[in-house]
Amino acid sequence: MKKIAFLLIAYSCSLLTLLAQGEYDDAFMECLSQFEQVGGNDIILTVPSSNEIEGIFKKYKFEYDANLLNDPDKSYKYNYQDERAALNAGVYAINLGYAHVYRKFGDVQKYSEAVRLLLKSMNMKEYMTLKKHFFNPSQIGDTQELSRLAQMNIARIFCSLKKERRQHLTLLMLTGAWLESVYIESKLHDQKKSQEILRHIGSKKNILSQILLILDIYKSKPGVRELIANLRDLEKAYANVKVSVKQGESRMVERNGELVVEESTETIIEVSDQNLKRIKEIIVRIRNRIIR
Repeated sequence: MKKIAFLLIAYSCSLLTLLAQGEYDDAFMECLSQFEQVGGNDIILTVPSSNEIEGIFKKYKFEYDANLLNDPDKSYKYNYQDERAALNAGVYAINLGYAHVYRKFGDVQKYSEAVRLLLKSMNMKEYMTLKKHFFNPSQIGDTQELSRLAQMNIARIFCSLKKERRQHLTLLMLTGAWLESVYIESKLHDQKKSQEILRHIGSKKNILSQILLILDIYKSKPGVRELIANLRDLEKAYANVKVSVKQGESRMVERNGELVVEESTETIIEVSDQNLKRIKEIIVRIRNRIIR
């Protein structure tokens, strides 16, 4: 089971594509290790492919619905406080990626501008370089490559802000993106009662625990303590969600000319209707507080 919501690839395809590229020296690699230690990569690692995402949308015949997303014209409301701007930059990044999957490039432009505004308000101008091909439908780019850039570029922001003692903003952007992806999943599940999407929602239990551990490090920062309290309510709603791993049969496979033993496992997620209803209610409540 993937660790991350299937829509979190939108984060890789959007905000990360806005970031400037650069060389990685020894100091950066040391900071990258610190980023991994605080759990940053746990939130963005192992994203599925774009084909997998589009396959889910096509399988359940989901139509593009701009009403699911936050209004990009509201972005000016969030630029008076860095923490609020960071959370909503994550929200808009998911919205941008959602529009990108559907090739709605007019909306992609609007959401990219919203992200730009919030990055600028947080004095992150150096990360606002936009690749020219991003709006060209014939050059969507390789998703796995974007996934790799996701890890490196978010770490670059983390390391840059760490020098200013503002690295928590990186983690707030990731939290905003995570929340928005689960919110969209819950809305899609309202349309089609898919067991596949239900498993995605249930699988967020472990990632939520990791997010809370990370945010607790920065609870003295403005707005973070309140966010933690809200996420604790969500954690309680997830308490009765059961996540277990079933061990399958081992088999021999050939890799690079050598025989190796491959273990097969299946992640089983059990979510009751009552649990799901409560999770959805709290997700909506938290999101509304973030985007208000």
